[in-house]
Amino acid sequence: MSDQQDNATGTNGTFEEVAPPDGDTADLEFEASPPEHDEDDVWIEPAPAPSMGEQPEDPKVDEDLAPSEEAPPKEATPKEAPPKEATEERPRKGACQIIAFASGKGGVGKSLLATSVGIYLAQLGRDVVLVDASLGCGNIHTLVGVDKAEATLQSFFRRDIKQLSDAIIETPFPKLGLLSGIDDGITAANPRPAQKGRLLSQLRSLPTDYVVVDTSSGTGFNTLDIFLASDVHIVVTEPEPTAIESSMRLMKSAFLRRLRTLDGFDTLVAKAQEGAYRGLPTPRQLLRQAQADRPELVDEICKAMNTFRPLLLINKTRTRADLEIGPALTIVCRRHLGLPVEYIGYVEHEDLAWVSVRKRKPLLVQFTEAKVCKDIERVARRIAGRDNLDRTLSSNKTVPLEDQSHYEILGLHPGAPEAEVRSAERRLRGIYDAESQAIYGVVPPDEVASVRERVEAAYATLVDPEKSQTYIREIFPDWQAPEEEEMATKQSPETPDVREGLLEREDVTPLPLPTMPEIHADTPFDGALLRAVRAARGLELMDIAEQTKISISHLQAIEDEIFPNPPAAVYLKGFLRAVARQLKLDPEQVVQTYMERFETFQREAKGR
Repeated sequence: MSDQQDNATGTNGTFEEVAPPDGDTADLEFEASPPEHDEDDVWIEPAPAPSMGEQPEDPKVDEDLAPSEEAPPKEATPKEAPPKEATEERPRKGACQIIAFASGKGGVGKSLLATSVGIYLAQLGRDVVLVDASLGCGNIHTLVGVDKAEATLQSFFRRDIKQLSDAIIETPFPKLGLLSGIDDGITAANPRPAQKGRLLSQLRSLPTDYVVVDTSSGTGFNTLDIFLASDVHIVVTEPEPTAIESSMRLMKSAFLRRLRTLDGFDTLVAKAQEGAYRGLPTPRQLLRQAQADRPELVDEICKAMNTFRPLLLINKTRTRADLEIGPALTIVCRRHLGLPVEYIGYVEHEDLAWVSVRKRKPLLVQFTEAKVCKDIERVARRIAGRDNLDRTLSSNKTVPLEDQSHYEILGLHPGAPEAEVRSAERRLRGIYDAESQAIYGVVPPDEVASVRERVEAAYATLVDPEKSQTYIREIFPDWQAPEEEEMATKQSPETPDVREGLLEREDVTPLPLPTMPEIHADTPFDGALLRAVRAARGLELMDIAEQTKISISHLQAIEDEIFPNPPAAVYLKGFLRAVARQLKLDPEQVVQTYMERFETFQREAKGR
């Protein structure tokens, strides 16, 4: 896995790796609308999160739920809630921050990642509670080395204990508590609405800094309600088409669940569903339906589209192509779902992960220096840094595809140099390729074709200096082209802002190029030297393939000197001349010296 990807970025810029804050939390709305009432239960509306700087209220006993019931004396539990004096040593500026991990399907490593993030935050000195909300299938206790839990979430649901904080048990790790979900009861996976309401109401008031929740996989109502009730929504997937399709369905389902209390919402969804790809309408399709049928709902839907910002985490990456899945999915989500999904990073595939699970010892403790642990720590630092509302929410809004300019289609800013235009076009062409995993099950074929046409049109205009200057003055009449030196360093401060389309320009320091090899008039060229010159020029095989129209497989064979099955000699000479011109080398010198090696190999092969 390339170290160049360590500073993974989403479409809103680079995520800074920062130490966790001193208690500051995002003042986000605590969402959990009441589902249908059970006959014997009364819904308790979850308390909203206190504002920044406001002290959270003391947890309330469920007096409204059972007004005549006298609270029994509190029994000893494995871990008592901290006394009031302890919390006063470091006053919190807000309620605890809830971080929820969810996935569209099982097997993507969600539980292991949630546990590892919780352990890492505790190692940083923060108070953390892990919540095993995979109801009916709880297994977090195994991952943290706890064999038995005297108090569990089921104890809370059954009212064996009144306060959720009394169910927190100790783990082998200082500052890390556990709300275990272990239970073999037949109803463990299906708590009643009032039971779920009590859970959501009291999660916010737990005496801790972070609450890390591992939800069940899939799109069940319990999963969606807990996921939406969090401050940080993390969707875990892996670079496989089944996992990606399921994660997209999870985000669409969560968005619809969030708006279900709007008047006339069911009818609106039913109409939008008629033209939905694979059955579930996207937020953008829902908005269009509302604009046509229910204009009074448009503002609420727009607000939800711009404030529901899941964080995408790619697990089990193996190849360089896997590293490109995260940024590609953010583009697809913004363009086709209408959701400003942000990419928070990747964790590489590592056999040490399943070794740690089999040994029932946490990965971060068992293999501290492993690359996979460094990946998890990097992701955890980024999550811990998301404590400020201004960083969590952006003023930018996604722009519909049909309203985007050529620059927004390619994810560029006005005045982007030719190299950036070519790079952006190549990236999007890969995303919308027929075999691309990023669009599988998400984008219907007609939309794929439409985007390809828009990308080709944008590229044809912006790659031509004269056409691009004419076009930019059409959309920004007062725009002045920056000087060449200024363009080479960073975006001109006078360049007008554009509405957010896909990718924002980043001011990053490029990696230094390899040193150019010394080449003289009598230097013999082989595959390794051609590769070294290409790297020193800052070119990829894809760049040369696009300019010469030579397939990448042939170019790779030339650099690797794969002579047993080369193209015919006459074609090989033509390929070498084309490559030499792209590398600014003497074509005749390259052809002559390289062909000598080729012919020597052929003679030796015939003599065997």
